[in-house]
Amino acid sequence: MFFYTAYGYTFKSDIDLPGFCQLQRNTDHPIISINRKAPWSPAFPLTTAVTSIRVTDGITIHWRGVASYDIRRGRSITIAPSLAPGPLSKLEIQPLYGIAMASILHQNKLLVLHGSTVAINGKGIVIIGHKGYGKSTLTACLFAKGHDFICDDVTAFSVNKNGETKIRPGIPRIKLWPDAVKTIGLDPSDLPLLSPRIPKHMLYISDKQFKNKDVPLQTIVMLDQGDSIALHEMNESDKMIWLLGGHYLAKHHHTFQSLEQKRLFKHCSQLARETRIIRINSPRNSTSPLLIAKLIEEYCS
Repeated sequence: MFFYTAYGYTFKSDIDLPGFCQLQRNTDHPIISINRKAPWSPAFPLTTAVTSIRVTDGITIHWRGVASYDIRRGRSITIAPSLAPGPLSKLEIQPLYGIAMASILHQNKLLVLHGSTVAINGKGIVIIGHKGYGKSTLTACLFAKGHDFICDDVTAFSVNKNGETKIRPGIPRIKLWPDAVKTIGLDPSDLPLLSPRIPKHMLYISDKQFKNKDVPLQTIVMLDQGDSIALHEMNESDKMIWLLGGHYLAKHHHTFQSLEQKRLFKHCSQLARETRIIRINSPRNSTSPLLIAKLIEEYCS
């Protein structure tokens, strides 16, 4: 049995999860269990790579040809692999760092955005944007410049008793394409692959640069395409559009119950009113992340 901590929770797991912060058995954090069960085969044909279904007390996510993930009551994740019994592959455990993690946090009433976060001068800078726009690459650039790492891919927000929005520390690792690894001055061959089927590399963050505690939110940066690098302030309605679209489970909103939908809208409305949110346009080339990182440093200092 393994014990880990992430996003303010303890995970009691019978699966080894590289990159998670390990814990001793004793903890005061709420406990979420991670288990596996017998191999699974769908009862109906899957027409998309990832299919999500609302079930009693939660959601079931089917990843075609890989596994099924059952997330219930904000307290348990159960994996049923599609392949033969044996140790789970790197591919099969990946959703525990992504969509399954986002789902369990959502069930615990946290706002979860598809984005990455660093802390500049102790304040959280969240980077969101459409898939492939360089969220993780920019995060790695800021990390390489000496800023504290908070989380990659899954960013979770909570509101404390004083009404202050804070960002929960996640899992100290960053997924990077080979070009992104080279951008921050590292050799891809020195970093392990995410999976033989996914040619991304894993950059594991040391305790020294991982800020393993909540940090106050300062700025949300929306990445978008453009002919040149430009920073734009956003009005409240544009902020709402981007925040709702940037929710990690935006493509799975059909699994939300009415109260979940209302809570999501309320959280996004609060962020749109109270948070500094900017949009940065840039061309997609190898020099853009470094230039954007410098622009963010100047803007957020």
